[in-house]
Amino acid sequence: MVKFELARLAQDIDRLSSAERRVARSLIEGYPFIALRGIHELASFANVSAPTVIRFARRLGFSGYVDLQRAIVDALESAAQEVPPAGADLDADSEEFGGDRGGPSVEDPATATLLGALANLQRLASSLDKGRMQECVDLLSDPSNRVLGLGGCWSQPMAAMFIYLLNHLRSNVALLQDSQIPMMDQIVDLGGQIVLFVLDFDLYQRNVIAAARAIKSGGGKVILVTDHKLSPIADFADIALPVPVEIGAPLSSSVTIDTLLEMILSEVAARMGPGIALRISKIQKLRQSVNQLVPIGG
Repeated sequence: MVKFELARLAQDIDRLSSAERRVARSLIEGYPFIALRGIHELASFANVSAPTVIRFARRLGFSGYVDLQRAIVDALESAAQEVPPAGADLDADSEEFGGDRGGPSVEDPATATLLGALANLQRLASSLDKGRMQECVDLLSDPSNRVLGLGGCWSQPMAAMFIYLLNHLRSNVALLQDSQIPMMDQIVDLGGQIVLFVLDFDLYQRNVIAAARAIKSGGGKVILVTDHKLSPIADFADIALPVPVEIGAPLSSSVTIDTLLEMILSEVAARMGPGIALRISKIQKLRQSVNQLVPIGG
């Protein structure tokens, strides 16, 4: 009998077709709950057809979707047997973990958000394609590439912070955004080796997609960070890094996005070597000189 391994699925995801990758990412994102639902629910979640889900299951070595579900249930039962008995190391009734002393419970929105964010971080750790992330780091570390950051209404502040921090590590980076010069007009004047680092999450924005497509059409490289549903940019991006963002709350969580961006920045810093210390020192001195010339509150 074929066994189901979530980590193995994440490692082998690039071997699947584009539609099958959507199923795989949806399964990883919603694991295990989405896999225990009907085939049409998973298909809808992944934005594919039911036959695609069946082909996906067969590609993994199962006879069909039901066979895949049985393997997932077996995997969950095996994992449950490895968990220590309740109370072995933690007091379930302690004040720290709620119990009957009035502490926070899962029904508490703040606690539910925290637990959801922690679960998403675990999903990120098990599903992240580190090979693709290293390819991303290769492009961002190459000094001959000009790196542009871009995001949507929700993700633009994260893109701005990423570019701000990347600028501490290397030169020739900028944030692409509508200003006095419209964004598409700025793209017309771009030359050289361009790498677009774009964040695009549901709901996907037409202007962000159009900008990414224009840069790709002009010969640039596109790195995409998106959610499990996949931005349309994933269809032509050179590298797509999906992250789990849903936590059951009205708003999506940015914890996994911030974590991934910090992971990428730490890898770039390691690639750039000790020279970044001198660059950061120069930046700090320039800031200090400005602060001395224009005292705040003076």
